[in-house]
Amino acid sequence: MQIQEDVANYTDGVNQWIAETRVDPTKLDVLYAATGHPQGPEPWSQTDIVATGALVAGIFGKGGGGEVGSTLAYQAARDDLGSKTGTRVWKDFQSPDDPEAPRTVKRGRFPYQLPGGRKGAALPDPGSVEAVPTVQSSTGGRAAQAAGPVSEDYPDFSSVLGPLSELDAGSNALVVSGRESEGGKPAAVFGPQTGYFAPQLLIEQDAHAPATDEYGPAIDARGVAFIGTNLYVQLGRGVDYSFSATSAGQDIVDTYAIKLCEPGGGQPTMDSMGYRWRGECLPIEMIEKTNAWTPNAADMTPPATETLQAFRTNAGLITHRATVKGKPFAYTSLRATYKREVDAARSFADWNSPDVVTDAESWIKSAYKDDLTFNWFYTDSREVAYFNTGANPVRGKGVPAHFPVRAKPRFMWKNYDPELNTFKRQPIRKHAQVLGPAVPYLVEQQVGPRHRLRQRQVLQRGLSLGAA
Repeated sequence: MQIQEDVANYTDGVNQWIAETRVDPTKLDVLYAATGHPQGPEPWSQTDIVATGALVAGIFGKGGGGEVGSTLAYQAARDDLGSKTGTRVWKDFQSPDDPEAPRTVKRGRFPYQLPGGRKGAALPDPGSVEAVPTVQSSTGGRAAQAAGPVSEDYPDFSSVLGPLSELDAGSNALVVSGRESEGGKPAAVFGPQTGYFAPQLLIEQDAHAPATDEYGPAIDARGVAFIGTNLYVQLGRGVDYSFSATSAGQDIVDTYAIKLCEPGGGQPTMDSMGYRWRGECLPIEMIEKTNAWTPNAADMTPPATETLQAFRTNAGLITHRATVKGKPFAYTSLRATYKREVDAARSFADWNSPDVVTDAESWIKSAYKDDLTFNWFYTDSREVAYFNTGANPVRGKGVPAHFPVRAKPRFMWKNYDPELNTFKRQPIRKHAQVLGPAVPYLVEQQVGPRHRLRQRQVLQRGLSLGAA
Protein backbone atom coordinates (compact mmCIF):
# COMPACT_ATOMS: atom_id res chain seq x y z
CA MET A 1 0.00 0.00 0.00
CA GLN A 2 2.84 2.41 0.82
CA ILE A 3 4.54 1.93 -2.56
CA GLN A 4 1.25 2.31 -4.44
CA GLU A 5 0.57 5.56 -2.62
CA ASP A 6 4.11 6.78 -3.29
CA VAL A 7 3.75 5.98 -7.00
CA ALA A 8 0.48 7.93 -7.17
CA ASN A 9 2.00 10.92 -5.37
CA TYR A 10 5.08 10.86 -7.61
CA THR A 11 2.91 10.76 -10.74
CA ASP A 12 0.80 13.65 -9.44
CA GLY A 13 3.94 15.65 -8.72
CA VAL A 14 5.33 15.19 -12.23
CA ASN A 15 2.01 16.18 -13.76
CA GLN A 16 1.84 19.25 -11.54
CA TRP A 17 5.18 20.39 -12.98
CA ILE A 18 3.96 19.68 -16.53
CA ALA A 19 0.87 21.80 -15.84
CA GLU A 20 3.10 24.63 -14.58
CA THR A 21 5.14 24.56 -17.82
CA ARG A 22 1.97 25.12 -19.81
CA VAL A 23 1.56 28.41 -17.96
CA ASP A 24 5.26 29.30 -17.81
CA PRO A 25 7.17 27.78 -20.79
CA THR A 26 10.47 29.19 -19.44
CA LYS A 27 10.55 26.19 -17.10
CA LEU A 28 11.05 23.88 -20.09
CA ASP A 29 14.46 22.67 -21.15
CA VAL A 30 15.48 23.80 -24.65
CA LEU A 31 15.68 20.14 -25.70
CA TYR A 32 11.89 19.99 -25.93
CA ALA A 33 11.84 22.57 -28.71
CA ALA A 34 14.94 21.08 -30.33
CA THR A 35 13.27 17.68 -30.57
CA GLY A 36 10.02 18.99 -32.02
CA HIS A 37 8.00 19.18 -28.79
CA PRO A 38 7.78 22.91 -28.02
CA GLN A 39 4.64 22.33 -25.96
CA GLY A 40 6.65 20.20 -23.52
CA PRO A 41 6.07 16.65 -22.30
CA GLU A 42 2.78 14.78 -22.42
CA PRO A 43 1.06 14.01 -19.09
CA TRP A 44 2.89 11.38 -17.04
CA SER A 45 1.27 8.10 -16.04
CA GLN A 46 2.01 5.18 -13.77
CA THR A 47 2.47 3.10 -16.92
CA ASP A 48 5.38 5.39 -17.83
CA ILE A 49 7.06 4.51 -14.52
CA VAL A 50 6.73 0.80 -15.25
CA ALA A 51 8.01 1.25 -18.83
CA THR A 52 11.04 3.23 -17.65
CA GLY A 53 11.73 0.69 -14.92
CA ALA A 54 11.53 -2.15 -17.43
CA LEU A 55 14.05 -0.39 -19.70
CA VAL A 56 16.53 0.20 -16.87
CA ALA A 57 16.08 -3.32 -15.53
CA GLY A 58 16.64 -4.77 -18.99
CA ILE A 59 19.91 -2.87 -19.41
CA PHE A 60 21.50 -3.18 -15.97
CA GLY A 61 19.59 -5.79 -13.94
CA LYS A 62 19.70 -9.12 -15.76
CA GLY A 63 22.09 -11.74 -17.02
CA GLY A 64 22.11 -15.12 -18.70
CA GLY A 65 20.31 -16.46 -21.70
CA GLY A 66 22.28 -17.09 -24.86
CA GLU A 67 21.48 -20.78 -25.10
CA VAL A 68 20.70 -20.58 -28.83
CA GLY A 69 23.97 -18.80 -29.55
CA SER A 70 25.80 -21.23 -27.29
CA THR A 71 24.28 -24.18 -29.15
CA LEU A 72 25.23 -22.77 -32.56
CA ALA A 73 28.80 -22.26 -31.33
CA TYR A 74 28.83 -25.82 -29.97
CA GLN A 75 27.66 -27.27 -33.25
CA ALA A 76 30.05 -25.13 -35.30
CA ALA A 77 33.04 -26.09 -33.13
CA ARG A 78 32.25 -29.79 -33.44
CA ASP A 79 31.80 -29.49 -37.21
CA ASP A 80 35.10 -27.65 -37.65
CA LEU A 81 37.25 -29.49 -35.09
CA GLY A 82 35.60 -32.84 -34.60
CA SER A 83 33.29 -33.92 -31.81
CA LYS A 84 35.90 -34.44 -29.08
CA THR A 85 38.17 -31.45 -29.75
CA GLY A 86 35.27 -29.18 -30.70
CA THR A 87 33.45 -29.93 -27.46
CA ARG A 88 36.59 -29.27 -25.44
CA VAL A 89 37.19 -25.94 -27.19
CA TRP A 90 33.54 -24.93 -26.75
CA LYS A 91 33.67 -25.73 -23.03
CA ASP A 92 36.83 -23.67 -22.66
CA PHE A 93 34.92 -20.58 -23.77
CA GLN A 94 32.04 -21.02 -21.32
CA SER A 95 31.97 -19.02 -18.07
CA PRO A 96 31.83 -21.44 -15.13
CA ASP A 97 32.82 -20.48 -11.61
CA ASP A 98 36.61 -20.60 -11.47
CA PRO A 99 37.70 -21.96 -8.06
CA GLU A 100 41.08 -20.26 -8.44
CA ALA A 101 39.67 -16.79 -9.11
CA PRO A 102 39.84 -14.13 -6.36
CA ARG A 103 36.45 -13.44 -4.84
CA THR A 104 34.44 -10.60 -3.38
CA VAL A 105 33.41 -12.96 -0.55
CA LYS A 106 36.46 -14.45 1.13
CA ARG A 107 34.84 -16.68 3.74
CA GLY A 108 31.92 -18.95 3.04
CA ARG A 109 30.58 -20.35 -0.21
CA PHE A 110 27.47 -19.23 -2.05
CA PRO A 111 27.56 -21.24 -5.28
CA TYR A 112 24.96 -20.32 -7.86
CA GLN A 113 25.41 -23.62 -9.62
CA LEU A 114 23.59 -24.08 -12.87
CA PRO A 115 22.45 -27.69 -13.30
CA GLY A 116 24.48 -29.83 -15.62
CA GLY A 117 23.17 -32.66 -17.78
CA ARG A 118 21.19 -33.32 -20.91
CA LYS A 119 17.66 -33.83 -19.55
CA GLY A 120 15.13 -32.02 -21.71
CA ALA A 121 17.77 -30.68 -24.11
CA ALA A 122 16.28 -29.47 -27.40
CA LEU A 123 19.14 -28.90 -29.83
CA PRO A 124 18.15 -27.65 -33.29
CA ASP A 125 18.74 -29.62 -36.45
CA PRO A 126 21.89 -28.20 -38.13
CA GLY A 127 21.11 -25.30 -40.42
CA SER A 128 17.47 -25.01 -39.38
CA VAL A 129 17.66 -22.03 -36.97
CA GLU A 130 15.93 -18.84 -38.11
CA ALA A 131 16.03 -15.68 -36.00
CA VAL A 132 12.72 -13.89 -35.41
CA PRO A 133 13.37 -10.18 -36.06
CA THR A 134 11.75 -7.44 -34.02
CA VAL A 135 11.45 -5.09 -37.01
CA GLN A 136 8.90 -6.63 -39.36
CA SER A 137 8.67 -3.75 -41.82
CA SER A 138 10.20 -0.32 -42.27
CA THR A 139 10.37 2.70 -44.58
CA GLY A 140 13.08 5.26 -45.10
CA GLY A 141 15.80 2.91 -46.25
CA ARG A 142 16.16 0.76 -43.13
CA ALA A 143 15.98 -2.91 -44.01
CA ALA A 144 13.85 -5.01 -41.72
CA GLN A 145 16.10 -8.02 -42.08
CA ALA A 146 18.97 -6.06 -40.52
CA ALA A 147 17.27 -6.14 -37.13
CA GLY A 148 18.13 -8.82 -34.62
CA PRO A 149 15.75 -11.14 -32.80
CA VAL A 150 13.82 -10.38 -29.62
CA SER A 151 16.46 -11.94 -27.48
CA GLU A 152 18.06 -11.91 -24.06
CA ASP A 153 21.10 -13.71 -25.40
CA TYR A 154 24.18 -13.12 -27.50
CA PRO A 155 24.01 -11.52 -30.94
CA ASP A 156 24.54 -14.09 -33.71
CA PHE A 157 27.42 -16.04 -32.21
CA SER A 158 28.35 -18.63 -34.78
CA SER A 159 31.86 -18.21 -33.39
CA VAL A 160 32.97 -19.23 -29.90
CA LEU A 161 35.14 -16.09 -29.82
CA GLY A 162 32.20 -13.68 -29.71
CA PRO A 163 32.26 -12.94 -25.94
CA LEU A 164 35.86 -11.70 -26.13
CA SER A 165 34.65 -8.54 -27.88
CA GLU A 166 32.69 -7.49 -24.79
CA LEU A 167 35.56 -6.56 -22.46
CA ASP A 168 35.36 -2.93 -21.37
CA ALA A 169 35.33 -0.82 -18.19
CA GLY A 170 32.31 -0.52 -15.95
CA SER A 171 31.05 0.08 -12.43
CA ASN A 172 33.24 -0.51 -9.39
CA ALA A 173 33.15 -0.42 -5.60
CA LEU A 174 35.70 -0.48 -2.78
CA VAL A 175 34.61 -1.01 0.83
CA VAL A 176 37.03 -1.03 3.79
CA SER A 177 36.00 -2.11 7.28
CA GLY A 178 36.73 0.06 10.31
CA ARG A 179 39.22 -2.51 11.54
CA GLU A 180 41.40 -1.91 8.49
CA SER A 181 40.83 1.80 7.85
CA GLU A 182 43.24 4.42 9.17
CA GLY A 183 40.45 6.39 10.81
CA GLY A 184 38.92 3.38 12.52
CA LYS A 185 35.61 3.80 10.70
CA PRO A 186 34.35 2.00 7.59
CA ALA A 187 35.12 3.76 4.31
CA ALA A 188 33.83 3.31 0.79
CA VAL A 189 34.45 4.49 -2.76
CA PHE A 190 31.49 3.81 -5.02
CA GLY A 191 31.53 4.12 -8.80
CA PRO A 192 28.22 3.02 -10.33
CA GLN A 193 28.61 3.95 -13.98
CA THR A 194 25.67 4.18 -16.33
CA GLY A 195 27.51 5.79 -19.22
CA TYR A 196 27.22 9.35 -20.45
CA PHE A 197 24.02 10.53 -22.09
CA ALA A 198 22.30 13.84 -22.70
CA PRO A 199 19.94 13.97 -20.91
CA GLN A 200 21.61 11.83 -18.23
CA LEU A 201 19.98 8.63 -16.93
CA LEU A 202 20.51 9.56 -13.28
CA ILE A 203 19.26 12.54 -11.32
CA GLU A 204 20.57 13.78 -7.97
CA GLN A 205 17.85 14.20 -5.38
CA ASP A 206 16.72 14.28 -1.77
CA ALA A 207 13.66 12.31 -0.68
CA HIS A 208 11.97 13.13 2.64
CA ALA A 209 8.56 12.26 4.04
CA PRO A 210 7.24 11.77 7.57
CA ALA A 211 6.00 8.45 8.85
CA THR A 212 2.26 7.92 8.91
CA ASP A 213 0.17 5.19 10.46
CA GLU A 214 -1.71 4.71 7.20
CA TYR A 215 1.11 4.49 4.70
CA GLY A 216 4.13 3.28 6.59
CA PRO A 217 7.57 4.41 7.70
CA ALA A 218 9.38 7.67 7.07
CA ILE A 219 11.56 8.42 4.05
CA ASP A 220 14.86 10.22 4.59
CA ALA A 221 17.53 9.70 1.92
CA ARG A 222 19.79 11.51 -0.51
CA GLY A 223 21.58 10.34 -3.65
CA VAL A 224 20.71 9.55 -7.24
CA ALA A 225 18.03 7.59 -9.07
CA PHE A 226 17.00 6.75 -12.61
CA ILE A 227 14.82 9.52 -14.02
CA GLY A 228 11.26 8.34 -14.43
CA THR A 229 11.47 5.87 -11.55
CA ASN A 230 12.95 8.27 -9.00
CA LEU A 231 10.27 8.24 -6.34
CA TYR A 232 13.01 6.78 -4.11
CA VAL A 233 16.77 7.28 -3.89
CA GLN A 234 18.33 4.23 -5.54
CA LEU A 235 22.04 4.88 -4.96
CA GLY A 236 23.09 7.05 -2.04
CA ARG A 237 22.66 7.27 1.70
CA GLY A 238 20.14 7.29 4.50
CA VAL A 239 20.49 9.21 7.75
CA ASP A 240 23.54 7.22 8.92
CA TYR A 241 24.35 4.62 6.25
CA SER A 242 25.22 4.48 2.55
CA PHE A 243 24.60 1.99 -0.24
CA SER A 244 25.58 1.55 -3.88
CA ALA A 245 25.75 -1.11 -6.58
CA THR A 246 27.45 -2.63 -9.57
CA SER A 247 25.64 -4.83 -12.09
CA ALA A 248 26.09 -8.53 -11.38
CA GLY A 249 24.52 -10.30 -14.34
CA GLN A 250 24.13 -13.81 -12.94
CA ASP A 251 21.96 -16.13 -15.02
CA ILE A 252 18.24 -15.42 -14.59
CA VAL A 253 17.31 -15.93 -18.25
CA ASP A 254 16.68 -19.33 -19.84
CA THR A 255 15.78 -20.51 -23.34
CA TYR A 256 12.89 -22.94 -23.75
CA ALA A 257 11.78 -24.94 -26.77
CA ILE A 258 8.05 -25.04 -27.51
CA LYS A 259 6.56 -27.39 -30.08
CA LEU A 260 4.61 -25.59 -32.78
CA CYS A 261 1.08 -26.54 -33.77
CA GLU A 262 -1.88 -25.28 -35.79
CA PRO A 263 -4.64 -23.87 -33.52
CA GLY A 264 -7.31 -24.91 -36.04
CA GLY A 265 -5.78 -28.30 -36.65
CA GLY A 266 -3.53 -29.53 -39.41
CA GLN A 267 0.14 -30.22 -39.92
CA PRO A 268 2.37 -27.64 -38.15
CA THR A 269 5.14 -25.81 -39.99
CA MET A 270 7.94 -23.44 -39.06
CA ASP A 271 5.46 -20.58 -39.60
CA SER A 272 2.70 -21.95 -37.36
CA MET A 273 1.18 -19.50 -34.88
CA GLY A 274 0.25 -22.01 -32.20
CA TYR A 275 2.27 -23.92 -29.60
CA ARG A 276 1.84 -26.92 -27.36
CA TRP A 277 1.36 -26.10 -23.69
CA ARG A 278 0.21 -28.59 -21.06
CA GLY A 279 -1.55 -30.72 -23.67
CA GLU A 280 -3.28 -27.84 -25.50
CA CYS A 281 -2.56 -25.97 -28.72
CA LEU A 282 -2.53 -22.33 -27.65
CA PRO A 283 -2.32 -19.33 -30.00
CA ILE A 284 0.89 -17.31 -30.01
CA GLU A 285 0.17 -13.73 -28.91
CA MET A 286 1.49 -11.07 -31.29
CA ILE A 287 2.36 -7.63 -29.91
CA GLU A 288 2.79 -4.89 -32.53
CA LYS A 289 3.88 -1.27 -32.39
CA THR A 290 4.55 1.16 -35.26
CA ASN A 291 6.96 4.05 -34.70
CA ALA A 292 7.44 7.08 -36.93
CA TRP A 293 9.91 9.97 -36.75
CA THR A 294 10.85 13.16 -38.57
CA PRO A 295 14.03 15.25 -38.48
CA ASN A 296 14.43 17.96 -35.85
CA ALA A 297 17.12 20.33 -34.62
CA ALA A 298 18.61 17.75 -32.27
CA ASP A 299 18.41 14.74 -34.60
CA MET A 300 18.59 15.01 -38.39
CA THR A 301 17.76 11.36 -39.03
CA PRO A 302 15.66 11.22 -42.24
CA PRO A 303 11.92 10.57 -41.80
CA ALA A 304 10.99 6.91 -41.56
CA THR A 305 8.72 4.37 -39.91
CA GLU A 306 9.17 0.90 -38.52
CA THR A 307 6.78 -1.73 -37.27
CA LEU A 308 7.97 -3.76 -34.30
CA GLN A 309 6.56 -7.15 -33.42
CA ALA A 310 7.05 -9.51 -30.51
CA PHE A 311 5.55 -12.96 -30.15
CA ARG A 312 4.61 -13.96 -26.60
CA THR A 313 3.99 -17.40 -25.13
CA ASN A 314 3.67 -18.85 -21.65
CA ALA A 315 7.36 -19.72 -21.88
CA GLY A 316 8.52 -16.21 -22.83
CA LEU A 317 9.10 -14.24 -26.03
CA ILE A 318 9.97 -16.13 -29.21
CA THR A 319 13.49 -15.40 -30.44
CA HIS A 320 14.08 -18.15 -33.02
CA ARG A 321 12.36 -20.91 -34.94
CA ALA A 322 13.96 -24.22 -35.89
CA THR A 323 13.33 -27.90 -36.32
CA VAL A 324 14.22 -30.38 -33.59
CA LYS A 325 14.49 -33.95 -34.87
CA GLY A 326 12.53 -32.84 -37.90
CA LYS A 327 9.65 -31.27 -35.94
CA PRO A 328 8.96 -27.48 -36.00
CA PHE A 329 9.78 -25.69 -32.74
CA ALA A 330 10.15 -22.14 -31.49
CA TYR A 331 12.78 -21.02 -28.98
CA THR A 332 11.68 -18.57 -26.31
CA SER A 333 13.56 -16.35 -23.89
CA LEU A 334 12.16 -16.37 -20.34
CA ARG A 335 13.54 -13.79 -17.90
CA ALA A 336 12.92 -14.14 -14.16
CA THR A 337 12.08 -10.44 -13.85
CA TYR A 338 9.68 -10.38 -16.83
CA LYS A 339 6.47 -8.57 -15.82
CA ARG A 340 8.08 -7.85 -12.43
CA GLU A 341 10.73 -5.30 -13.39
CA VAL A 342 9.61 -2.69 -10.84
CA ASP A 343 9.33 -5.07 -7.88
CA ALA A 344 12.76 -3.83 -6.81
CA ALA A 345 10.95 -0.76 -5.46
CA ARG A 346 10.33 -2.81 -2.31
CA SER A 347 14.04 -2.72 -1.50
CA PHE A 348 14.43 0.98 -2.33
CA ALA A 349 11.45 1.91 -0.19
CA ASP A 350 13.03 0.10 2.76
CA TRP A 351 16.50 1.55 2.15
CA ASN A 352 15.08 5.07 2.12
CA SER A 353 13.57 4.59 5.55
CA PRO A 354 15.53 4.94 8.84
CA ASP A 355 12.64 3.12 10.50
CA VAL A 356 13.41 -0.01 8.47
CA VAL A 357 17.20 0.04 7.98
CA THR A 358 18.80 0.17 11.40
CA ASP A 359 21.95 -1.87 10.71
CA ALA A 360 23.62 -4.04 8.09
CA GLU A 361 21.48 -7.08 8.88
CA SER A 362 18.19 -5.24 8.34
CA TRP A 363 19.60 -3.77 5.12
CA ILE A 364 20.41 -7.27 3.82
CA LYS A 365 16.91 -8.50 4.62
CA SER A 366 15.51 -5.68 2.50
CA ALA A 367 18.04 -6.36 -0.27
CA TYR A 368 16.58 -9.84 -0.75
CA LYS A 369 13.40 -8.18 -2.07
CA ASP A 370 15.31 -6.85 -5.11
CA ASP A 371 14.75 -9.16 -8.10
CA LEU A 372 17.37 -7.46 -10.31
CA THR A 373 20.91 -8.80 -10.63
CA PHE A 374 23.12 -6.36 -8.73
CA ASN A 375 26.04 -6.42 -6.33
CA TRP A 376 25.00 -4.13 -3.46
CA PHE A 377 27.39 -2.60 -0.92
CA TYR A 378 26.61 -1.05 2.46
CA THR A 379 28.48 0.97 5.07
CA ASP A 380 27.61 2.72 8.29
CA SER A 381 29.74 3.93 11.21
CA ARG A 382 30.23 0.37 12.48
CA GLU A 383 29.65 -2.23 9.76
CA VAL A 384 30.17 -3.04 6.11
CA ALA A 385 28.08 -5.46 4.09
CA TYR A 386 27.68 -6.94 0.62
CA PHE A 387 24.72 -8.74 -0.94
CA ASN A 388 24.11 -10.15 -4.41
CA THR A 389 20.47 -9.60 -5.39
CA GLY A 390 18.43 -11.28 -8.08
CA ALA A 391 15.42 -13.53 -8.60
CA ASN A 392 17.53 -16.67 -8.91
CA PRO A 393 15.20 -19.49 -10.06
CA VAL A 394 15.49 -23.05 -8.80
CA ARG A 395 15.91 -25.13 -11.95
CA GLY A 396 15.16 -28.76 -12.65
CA LYS A 397 17.83 -31.30 -11.85
CA GLY A 398 19.93 -32.54 -14.71
CA VAL A 399 18.86 -29.97 -17.30
CA PRO A 400 21.63 -28.44 -19.43
CA ALA A 401 22.99 -25.04 -18.49
CA HIS A 402 24.03 -23.93 -21.99
CA PHE A 403 21.40 -25.45 -24.32
CA PRO A 404 17.69 -24.82 -24.88
CA VAL A 405 15.37 -26.98 -22.77
CA ARG A 406 11.93 -28.39 -23.57
CA ALA A 407 9.16 -26.25 -22.04
CA LYS A 408 7.76 -28.99 -19.85
CA PRO A 409 7.16 -28.66 -16.07
CA ARG A 410 9.85 -31.17 -15.08
CA PHE A 411 12.47 -29.24 -17.05
CA MET A 412 11.38 -25.65 -16.31
CA TRP A 413 11.78 -23.54 -13.17
CA LYS A 414 10.26 -25.14 -10.10
CA ASN A 415 6.63 -24.09 -9.41
CA TYR A 416 6.57 -21.84 -12.46
CA ASP A 417 3.29 -19.90 -12.93
CA PRO A 418 3.17 -18.18 -16.35
CA GLU A 419 0.31 -15.89 -15.39
CA LEU A 420 2.15 -14.22 -12.50
CA ASN A 421 5.69 -15.19 -13.56
CA THR A 422 6.30 -16.67 -10.14
CA PHE A 423 8.51 -19.65 -9.35
CA LYS A 424 10.58 -21.16 -6.58
CA ARG A 425 13.59 -18.96 -5.81
CA GLN A 426 16.81 -19.56 -4.03
CA PRO A 427 16.50 -18.57 -0.35
CA ILE A 428 18.34 -15.59 1.12
CA ARG A 429 21.05 -17.75 2.66
CA LYS A 430 22.13 -18.93 -0.82
CA HIS A 431 22.86 -15.42 -2.08
CA ALA A 432 26.48 -14.31 -1.91
CA GLN A 433 26.82 -11.94 1.04
CA VAL A 434 29.11 -10.52 3.70
CA LEU A 435 27.89 -9.07 6.99
CA GLY A 436 30.15 -7.18 9.36
CA PRO A 437 33.92 -6.64 9.41
CA ALA A 438 34.86 -10.26 8.74
CA VAL A 439 36.42 -9.32 5.40
CA PRO A 440 38.84 -6.37 5.57
CA TYR A 441 38.22 -5.27 2.00
CA LEU A 442 35.44 -5.80 -0.48
CA VAL A 443 36.48 -4.88 -3.98
CA GLU A 444 34.31 -5.49 -7.01
CA GLN A 445 34.81 -4.43 -10.58
CA GLN A 446 32.43 -5.13 -13.42
CA VAL A 447 33.65 -5.38 -16.97
CA GLY A 448 31.82 -5.38 -20.28
CA PRO A 449 28.67 -3.88 -21.75
CA ARG A 450 26.79 -7.01 -20.69
CA HIS A 451 28.25 -6.57 -17.21
CA ARG A 452 30.25 -9.76 -17.03
CA LEU A 453 32.04 -9.67 -13.72
CA ARG A 454 35.74 -9.59 -13.08
CA GLN A 455 35.90 -9.68 -9.29
CA ARG A 456 38.77 -8.70 -7.04
CA GLN A 457 39.47 -9.31 -3.42
CA VAL A 458 42.34 -7.99 -1.36
CA LEU A 459 43.73 -10.83 0.69
CA GLN A 460 46.31 -8.71 2.51
CA ARG A 461 46.44 -5.17 3.87
CA GLY A 462 48.04 -3.95 0.63
CA LEU A 463 45.53 -3.06 -2.06
CA SER A 464 45.94 -4.48 -5.54
CA LEU A 465 43.71 -3.75 -8.52
CA GLY A 466 45.43 -6.02 -11.01
CA ALA A 467 43.46 -7.36 -13.95
CA ALA A 468 41.62 -10.65 -13.61
